[in-house]
Amino acid sequence: MSPTEMLGRSADLVHQKRWILQPPRPPKTKPQSERLPFETPAGLATSLRGVDHSSVLQQADNLLQGRWKMFNIERGDMTADVDYYYDPATNRWSPATTHAFRIDHRDEDTVGNIKNIWEVARHQHLTVLATAYAVSKDERYALRVADELNNYIHKTPFCHGIHWTSGIELGIRMISWVWIRRLLNDWSDVEDLFENNPDFIAHLGRHHQWLNTFPAAGSSANNHLIAESSGAFIAASAFDIFELGPLWRDRAAATLAKEFDRQTFADGLNKELASDYHGLVLEFATAAYAEAQLLNHPVADELLPTLTRSFDALAAIVDRSGNTHNQGDADDGYGLLLESDNFNRWHSLLATGESIVGSLPWWPNTKPDVRTEAISSCLSETTPTQSQFDSKPVIRPRHRPNQFEQAGQTILRDLTRRPDEIWVRFDHGPHGYLSTAAHAHADALAIEARVGGVPILVDPGTYCYHGEPEWRDYFRSTAAHSTIEIAAQNQSQIEGPFLWSHQCTTVFESSCGLNDGDTASCTANHDGYRSRFGIIHRRTVSLDRQHRSLTIDDHLLRAGNQPAIPVRIMFHFHPNVELMQLGSTLNNVFTLRWPTSHHDAQPMPPEQAKLKADSAAKWSLVKGKTAPPLGWYSHILGHREPCWVLVGETTVEAGSSFSTTLTF
Repeated sequence: MSPTEMLGRSADLVHQKRWILQPPRPPKTKPQSERLPFETPAGLATSLRGVDHSSVLQQADNLLQGRWKMFNIERGDMTADVDYYYDPATNRWSPATTHAFRIDHRDEDTVGNIKNIWEVARHQHLTVLATAYAVSKDERYALRVADELNNYIHKTPFCHGIHWTSGIELGIRMISWVWIRRLLNDWSDVEDLFENNPDFIAHLGRHHQWLNTFPAAGSSANNHLIAESSGAFIAASAFDIFELGPLWRDRAAATLAKEFDRQTFADGLNKELASDYHGLVLEFATAAYAEAQLLNHPVADELLPTLTRSFDALAAIVDRSGNTHNQGDADDGYGLLLESDNFNRWHSLLATGESIVGSLPWWPNTKPDVRTEAISSCLSETTPTQSQFDSKPVIRPRHRPNQFEQAGQTILRDLTRRPDEIWVRFDHGPHGYLSTAAHAHADALAIEARVGGVPILVDPGTYCYHGEPEWRDYFRSTAAHSTIEIAAQNQSQIEGPFLWSHQCTTVFESSCGLNDGDTASCTANHDGYRSRFGIIHRRTVSLDRQHRSLTIDDHLLRAGNQPAIPVRIMFHFHPNVELMQLGSTLNNVFTLRWPTSHHDAQPMPPEQAKLKADSAAKWSLVKGKTAPPLGWYSHILGHREPCWVLVGETTVEAGSSFSTTLTF
């Protein structure tokens, strides 16, 4: 932590103590006669009814009965008087009356699983109910929203309880409130719920005060700062209520434009190096851009170049099914959620990107959904002009990029989007963002592989943030990724649940054939084991498009004869992939089978592949081991399931090489 950051955190502690002793005065409001009316696009409801919204109505009906799926939990208590302090996973309650600055939200024994508690208070289930009202005009949905919103305000007094402990939560909640108001615009009592409701106004003002006093800073100034500034900008733009509103709005706009650009590589991927957060940050910036367009605020032009880079990068990296890579942490959060069942974040973002920046000929096909139409209704009818890029020129790629130099991601794949497209991601990028690399995994030189959009070799996912430190460490470990582990040590060293001490450096060496020819290959190395064991790990990944084979060549570079060190070469497979060793245990050939990716009327046999492992290692199959953990996969926060991992064990003294080939 830098001296500047230490001073900043000390100042925050002083402010917190002052707020504990004496809360600040509420912000002053404008006279009613000076307030601008809330802005709702005239065609919003019509646009929403123009796309399939049947799942929204079904979700809303479930909510009227108290049913809602949150992460891996099927909740039946989501009524208007839902307990905002209850965690159903641990059966614990977080403090409701304790001052927020005296609560440690990372202590699961005290607060329960904080993600489960915070998720409900993001009010994204209320945006679904409001969307259902917008398309149906069924007042039951609006009344349900009103009852719960008033219940929330009364049960979460200013700066008391868990819901005042994190700025990102306040920012997301503010975005939800704006869109709930917008989607309920045709309801006769909407102004009494929002603009004419002194309790809501007071709560909204306190949110602004909190965010303007305690913004994320220093090593914490990652996606949290973008969430906070997006929420503050959107709410101050939409609700023209407070005297300080214009100041809050413009301050948030400046922070958002600066941070969105700063946290995005020139190649368009997010610097967090966690794919889920690329989507989350893009959703925040997209919602803010739409609000700026509606208000005709100049920050729209400032956001547009980075939005363009981010959308183009997403369009380039997705597989044939339109899904992006899996890398680093994923907390399954959304910036704006209008429907949940059958909702695909990446499809939705690409369709929204087409509305905002326009698609390029190499982009995948997109299909608008409810959220796309909601955002698009706020946009001007003209497409971006080159003059809007003059301050930050953007040269959009004429052909689909397959390499992201700054983010260190290379995609090896078939040249056309064939139904059985082979798609491989090779990770040779930086460890993470800022000094903490909070959402990074020890995954240098790891690979993912898919066939026809079906995951074969996988990233393990995240599973948890707090409460289960052994599992938190496992899912971030080198052993949980398809790469090489030396002496049971991680390439980068874990210091805490969101902190790394030593961080390895990965170096890209060369690539060829990514955009043409029969063979694509990429080579890189990392130094994660050099200081401890004198070893550099170099890996070359090659895709033979003609023979449909993937070869992974690993080289452990070590000078001279030194004491033998144990090595594990690991390949992790999706839970739907079954592995079987052919012949005796001395035979290093394995068959892979997985359910077909086709959806034809006629039944199809399972897909299959063959893996030939290097004879220099002793290979075994492991699945669902718990002591220590190995062979686990998590597709959503809070859920884990066993998966096969192929482990090759050997020792190295001097330099060694290993080759593995997967033929589809």
